[in-house]
Amino acid sequence: MKHLLLFSMFVASAHCVSGHVYEYTAQPAIWSEKDQVFYARSKLIFNLSENIVILRDAVMPSFSCKKTSAWTCISSPYLNFALRKDWSELPSKWEYDGYTYEKVSIEDIKILGMTYKSQVVIVKKIDSKSHIWNVVYYTKKNGVLMFHVYDGESDELTTFISSVAKGLFSR
Repeated sequence: MKHLLLFSMFVASAHCVSGHVYEYTAQPAIWSEKDQVFYARSKLIFNLSENIVILRDAVMPSFSCKKTSAWTCISSPYLNFALRKDWSELPSKWEYDGYTYEKVSIEDIKILGMTYKSQVVIVKKIDSKSHIWNVVYYTKKNGVLMFHVYDGESDELTTFISSVAKGLFSR
């Protein structure tokens, strides 16, 4: 059985480069496999206007809701999140485009010395065969400040942390 502990801190200079392009410059990620230590450096870019996500040299398609939609959303290999624009509070459960969303708690998270009261949402694909899911830390004012990508099959966890006060979906 392969035991892999993966801990990737993507501390981002998550700024809006232009219009709808968000760039995350990663700090070294460290993970160990059988007492071996590896280092990686990555840049993650969400380009919402062109519906692509770039990690290192890989360009992958993504989807974001149209401005005229009642929803604001992103669907990508790294983050799937959707909420209605008219919600004043997140409901305890909702579904959108093949994913279930469940608000499981409210937690204080500390990012660069600031504490944010975040709603913690677990995002899973409705298809029970999928083993990839997100845990999203969201505030209405500041958007997505942190999220985890978890692969249940390989037991890998990657954490993305924004270093600016306004993440994706901030209002």
